[in-house]
Amino acid sequence: MYKMIWLCKCLNAMDVTNIGEQHDLMPFVKKIEIELEQDKTERSKEVDKGDTMDNWKDLIEKEKKDHTLSKESNERDSKTKQNQKTDR
Repeated sequence: MYKMIWLCKCLNAMDVTNIGEQHDLMPFVKKIEIELEQDKTERSKEVDKGDTMDNWKDLIEKEKKDHTLSKESNERDSKTKQNQKTDR
């Protein structure tokens, strides 16, 4: 849900049925929607504090760094698995 922030706005109902019992999940979705709105408000306040361009630059650099670290980790894991296969 946190990765698909648009989902809260699109849902009219979300139910789960478990062996004849039905559970309404909309309160859960609404709670997440409220949390996301609060996060959005807090982020917009942070942007208002200073030079917005600097804040965006920092966010972009953080995203690039996170992506690079994730990619390196995946490559390292892949090499480790390959080495384990060749050792056998």
